[in-house]
Amino acid sequence: MIAHPDYSPADVSAILAHFPGAERAWPRARWTWDVRFGCAVGVTTLADWASIEQWLSTACTVRVTSMSGPEVSARQKAAFKRFGGIWPGQLGFTDPDAFVTPRYVLIWPWTDGVHISIRLGAAA
Repeated sequence: MIAHPDYSPADVSAILAHFPGAERAWPRARWTWDVRFGCAVGVTTLADWASIEQWLSTACTVRVTSMSGPEVSARQKAAFKRFGGIWPGQLGFTDPDAFVTPRYVLIWPWTDGVHISIRLGAAA
């Protein structure tokens, strides 16, 4: 996820516009702006994990894990690396490299065993 230069913290809706249906798919998520990573972040519970993963597998077709290899391009790996990479237990999704404005998603389970963060961003 690379912060789009035209977006500011008030533009959560601008990022969400790149993910049509996300808000409906995860109605319990509370969306805010993550200033550390320049992206929208939604917080919900592990109960939503399966529906999030299912929705993302059709919305952003490239699935990325800590074990992903050559099927993930250098461009895609660099975008995820800006967020410290993808660690075991985390999951990423992105669009194929051919997209003009590829989207990036990171799902991070919290250590409390209850919550997860969903970070959504679009490349500049």
